[in-house]
Amino acid sequence: MQPRFCAHTSALVRRVLLVTLAVIVHLPTAVAAPLENARYGGLHVGSAVEPHPANILRNPAAIGMLDGTHLYLDGTVRLEHGRVQRSDIRSDTGNPGPGADASFSKVRFSNWTPEGYFGITTDLGSNLVVIGVALLTPFSEWQRYPGAGGSPNPSQEGPLRYHRIESQWFHLFVSPVVAIRAHKRFFIGLGMTYVRSMFNMVFARDRRLRDGSVPPYEDGLSTERVHIQGAENSFCFNLGLVFRLPSQVDVGISYRSKVVGVNQNNIRAEGSAKVTRWDADSGAWKTYSGRARTAYDLPDALTLGAKWAVRSWDFGFGFEWSRWSEHSDLGFTLTGNEFRGEAGMANWDVSFKHYRGFQDVFRVSTSAAKRWGKMVKITVGAMYESTAVAKEWVNAAAIDSHKLDLAVGLVWRPHKNIGLYLGYGVILAPDVVVKQSGFDPGHLVRCVEDRVDILWSENCRRTTEGKGLPSAAGRYWMMTHRFGVGISYDYW
Repeated sequence: MQPRFCAHTSALVRRVLLVTLAVIVHLPTAVAAPLENARYGGLHVGSAVEPHPANILRNPAAIGMLDGTHLYLDGTVRLEHGRVQRSDIRSDTGNPGPGADASFSKVRFSNWTPEGYFGITTDLGSNLVVIGVALLTPFSEWQRYPGAGGSPNPSQEGPLRYHRIESQWFHLFVSPVVAIRAHKRFFIGLGMTYVRSMFNMVFARDRRLRDGSVPPYEDGLSTERVHIQGAENSFCFNLGLVFRLPSQVDVGISYRSKVVGVNQNNIRAEGSAKVTRWDADSGAWKTYSGRARTAYDLPDALTLGAKWAVRSWDFGFGFEWSRWSEHSDLGFTLTGNEFRGEAGMANWDVSFKHYRGFQDVFRVSTSAAKRWGKMVKITVGAMYESTAVAKEWVNAAAIDSHKLDLAVGLVWRPHKNIGLYLGYGVILAPDVVVKQSGFDPGHLVRCVEDRVDILWSENCRRTTEGKGLPSAAGRYWMMTHRFGVGISYDYW
């Protein structure tokens, strides 16, 4: 006979799954915080204190509860597809409003971003320490907004070109950690992570804004395409604590630092740059080449986690605060004789910013996992995540809003030492409608009229902050799915 507690709980879980399915079918969806994968390590992970190699970076103290040697490999694919409809603008101001006479076609897109994780832990036969190392990509994006077919010139790249044409932006974390078993109920973990940042980004600029020849705004032959690549070696550290309380309750806290380079307080990816613009003298598009440096920040994070084991059930709870307000802008610096000499670029052509408008993010999560013997385990989880981007700063490069992240994971053990993992996740959120964009190309035009007075002109200040880009007003919709598979080898 099935115990009353288990019967009632199973009925409750069935209802929750049915409601979840109905929600997935009827609600629109969006992506998580731009650039970040909040569920790195796999879609089956229920809590930051779960003793599993997937938690090496999230809370290194959690691996202190593992005996023996454990290897874990997970691959997740993030599918983002959706559409963007920019608002009509006035060709004499570059902004929406009465008398708008410039319209844009709807842009549909579909992007696949691969995410990988490999972790290994071992206690080396010791009762005191557990060591581990993880390779993962917790911050990544792969975007491509379609323009004309074939090899489009800058004017054919599509209506979203001034904020983003395409990007491949990955951060490979290599995280060695050690967990100390200070007491049978108290574990301490710490680690130092090497981060390899790889950066490839393409966007466009409106030359008329800087030479004072507007209107019209967003003229085709005044469009120049900027292609920047770069890479950098950086570092961060993480530390964590886990306490094993009576009644099968584990609680923990962990901190991951901001990613910084050697003798610097941010990431500065160095590489190459190309700028393609229309050359009136030759009547053709011409490309100028040089070097580039791109400076930006990746945030630090504080994570709280708890797990309660009840018979064949595990219930997980979590809270995470991620300081995305540090990621305020992308700072670009171009160098080379072709830019300064042949192309005749001014200071703000070779040193400029794109404002990001990011703000701190917090996440609240819960999960429930049911075990059937030692062979099968199913985990369902839900996580609320606040928006990383205020509505007025949403654009093609950063689509975000408040969201609900749902995931389900299956673990099957065909052998006592081997585990097979499957997972699926979806993120629910409303459409984002930007009626008044924070980006205003008039800032740059009025800065020129103010004789580029960067000390006293408010328009020049906003231009130097990266807010003088073409308007991003419009409607944004994106659906995001995650599909994950994994395998583990566990030797006790």
